[in-house]
Amino acid sequence: MRLTYQSALHLSLPDIAELHTNAYGGGWVSKPDQLADIFRVQSVDLKLSLVAYDGRRPIGLALIGRRRTHGWLYDFGVNRSYRGQGVATRLLQTSTREAAKAGVRDIELDVWEKRDDAIRLYQRAGFQHVRNYLMFHATGAQLDLSANDLPPDGQATSDLVETIIPWYAAAESEPQPAWDRRLPSLLTYSDARVMLLVDPQGPAACIHYAARPASGHDPNGIRTLFVGLRPGSGVAQVRALFFAAARDAFGDVGSTTFRVALEPEHSTLAKLLVDVGMNIAATALDMRLRMT
Repeated sequence: MRLTYQSALHLSLPDIAELHTNAYGGGWVSKPDQLADIFRVQSVDLKLSLVAYDGRRPIGLALIGRRRTHGWLYDFGVNRSYRGQGVATRLLQTSTREAAKAGVRDIELDVWEKRDDAIRLYQRAGFQHVRNYLMFHATGAQLDLSANDLPPDGQATSDLVETIIPWYAAAESEPQPAWDRRLPSLLTYSDARVMLLVDPQGPAACIHYAARPASGHDPNGIRTLFVGLRPGSGVAQVRALFFAAARDAFGDVGSTTFRVALEPEHSTLAKLLVDVGMNIAATALDMRLRMT
């Protein structure tokens, strides 16, 4: 099969969403407005991203984010009817080769540990497994969160998103976060909120999160994107932040679902989330390709 390639910049968002949908199948639908948000937050470079064609039919998509010389494979997919024919391998190899020509020196991605087929594909293209990410999940009821978790001599207040900058800078000794939890993304999320916990000694902790109202079968959700802790703070402060965030966003805590995605397994926060009582729902592999 003769494949041709073109920059995704030449497709409209609805066209990209249609190709995205066809690559996944199974009834899942990609939406242009959601893609626009994702592209902004994750620094997806449509000029660098590639579409594979069989004749005039778009059959594959490699969406690549870029920050200076660092790249990120946000998503990659091939139309189901073209799988098993080497299309994915050729598209991935072409995409990474063109990224290198454009000055990208390394590309990272995350993939669910049970996706053996995808992991083998990335390994064939030269990606190496460098560490694991953990996915945490729990409801407010499972964590037994209550107003008692708020310190009697402190208060929790909402604050500006920019408040997290010094907290983020202070966490430089922590493992590098996943691509969409680094500072450029945190400052760009359209639905991001920040809750600050203050006690008599001053700011004790902060949480940067996205509050997702209930939709369909999904309950109200808090997706934690960043937690900043003053030295000496720990489980009590994390519990207080969770309670305050859910109360502020939804008024109800017990039925709220708390999620933390792609947390480096050896981070301080990962250890605290285990101690708080959150469940490890899944593990993902952080894979990297370094250009020569």
